[in-house]
Amino acid sequence: MSISSSRLFVSLTHRLDAHSVLHLHGRRHPTRPTRFDLAAAHRLHPHLNVHLGLRSLPRRFALGTDLTTPHLRLNYTIITHAYLGPSHTFHLRNPCRSP
Repeated sequence: MSISSSRLFVSLTHRLDAHSVLHLHGRRHPTRPTRFDLAAAHRLHPHLNVHLGLRSLPRRFALGTDLTTPHLRLNYTIITHAYLGPSHTFHLRNPCRSP
C-alpha cells in the first residue's frame, strides 16, 4: 500500500454541558474531496432533543428532533442538499427490552 492511497478519519467530541454536545468529523479519501462535518445536539427536555448539522462537500444542512417516551422514539429530520434540495425523514422506533 502506498502513502498516496491512505485514508484518514478524525473525530472530535466536546461536551459543552450536561445537555449539549458538539461533534467535528474530518475525512480524507484519496479519490474524493476532503470533507468536514459539524454536528450539535441539545436536550431541551428529558424527552425532547434537537440536532443541527453542517457538511462541507457536498454542502448540506440538517435539522432534526427526537421525541422519546418509555415505549416509543420518534425522529424527524430535514436535510438540504445543494443540488437535490431538501429531504425529510421520519423514524418511529419501539425499543425492545428483555424483562
